[in-house]
Amino acid sequence: MNIGRNIKTIRVSKNLSQKHLAAKVGITPTYLSLIENEVKKPSLTLIEKLSQVLDIPLTLLFGELTFSGVR
Repeated sequence: MNIGRNIKTIRVSKNLSQKHLAAKVGITPTYLSLIENEVKKPSLTLIEKLSQVLDIPLTLLFGELTFSGVR
């Protein structure tokens, strides 16, 4: 799974900084960076928060993304 890479792709496409997204979901920018770089695996609760803040379906974080963010 490429959850971290998908989070980063969607975050960048929505013009959000790591600092801004991290603050909205209650984690540090450093921890978000570790997730985006696939060093750390986010909990399901955090994945749910990320999908809500990014305003995307939860399942979108688990699949392969095209550049537009849809399959």
